[in-house]
Amino acid sequence: MTDQPTAPDAPESFRTVDGRGEAAFEIRGSEFVGYVAPAADVDDAESLRESVRARHPDATHHVPAYRVPAEGSGESAGGPGSANGREAGSGTPMLRAYQSDNGEPTGSAGKPALNVLIRRDLRNVASVVVRHYGGTNLGVGGLARAYARGVSDAVDDAGVVEAVPHERFGVTVTDDGGETYRQALIGEQVFDFAFRGRTVYAAAGQSGLFVSGNGGRRWRSVATFPLSDASDTQTLPRDVQVRSVSTTSEALWLGTSDGLLRLPRPAESDLLRGEAPTWTLFRTLVPVNPETPTDAAPDVETYAYPNPFSPADADVVRIRIELEEATAVDVSILDFGMNRVRTFTRRLDAGQQEVVWDGTDERGLRLPNGPYFYTVDTGSQTVRGKILLVE
Repeated sequence: MTDQPTAPDAPESFRTVDGRGEAAFEIRGSEFVGYVAPAADVDDAESLRESVRARHPDATHHVPAYRVPAEGSGESAGGPGSANGREAGSGTPMLRAYQSDNGEPTGSAGKPALNVLIRRDLRNVASVVVRHYGGTNLGVGGLARAYARGVSDAVDDAGVVEAVPHERFGVTVTDDGGETYRQALIGEQVFDFAFRGRTVYAAAGQSGLFVSGNGGRRWRSVATFPLSDASDTQTLPRDVQVRSVSTTSEALWLGTSDGLLRLPRPAESDLLRGEAPTWTLFRTLVPVNPETPTDAAPDVETYAYPNPFSPADADVVRIRIELEEATAVDVSILDFGMNRVRTFTRRLDAGQQEVVWDGTDERGLRLPNGPYFYTVDTGSQTVRGKILLVE
């Protein structure tokens, strides 16, 4: 049996198996079954070993081999005087490389199995090869080839991927000037904080907004933001991200992936009670038909944004037009062959206005990628534009 650390460089990415793999074959009456699986630590590796034992309780041998991070395993990586965890004076994590012959002749099983993982430059991976003895001895060379094949074939079955180590996010809170600390919002990536007395606001990207009324001891999640002037054009996508937060004397402000949100200060207490106050949405828009055209605001009758439009990233594409008076407008969406795929009518007020389209046809089905043309008929004029639909 060997149980010793190796100390490779810690790459930003590493090769590992894409999932569980399994391979079975027979050699001169002996049946071999190889298993591999991703393993984040020793516990994961030993868990695979035990599950294989339970699956093959009558097997003659269960030969394990694994390469996993040594840090946090809680076990010695190689006996007295051996290194474990991180190399002294460096931030490079150690690998624990383990193998056992499990009753086979010394060097005939575990080492060939481990060598496959090393040669293929795999880490965070565990393997077990079982043998059901068939009555014929294979010799040391034959066993070495068989156990190596068991691991190699199982790796091929699982597939190999380039993995990136996971980052861990959260918030560290202190109530006593740094004497003690505790963690909160474990797993949440927080981009910005704002404070009003003991109330803390945390902008957490796709998770929305978190609010605490007691200095960070308990948090409440705010994932939806009802709009005070909600309409077909004043909407937020389902996956809007909150990227910044700020407090002023009169309001709470959120910078999102789809505009700026404002909540009057008196309504902030609603967030702490778990209620859903209404927000005001602000967007900076380029006008159509500007009085003084510039490169940033050219003289156009209509435009669409975002363009290209990906329904996976934004719920709708907005078509901007200008109306001299309140009226109903007829909107048509046409494909590259100029076939009409969607029509709808909207009643709009005078001035700079928007209509929206969600990328679907008349039946509500998502349309394929490609260029689409739109027309907006106001009764007195028709404006035209193009939208590139992509996924």
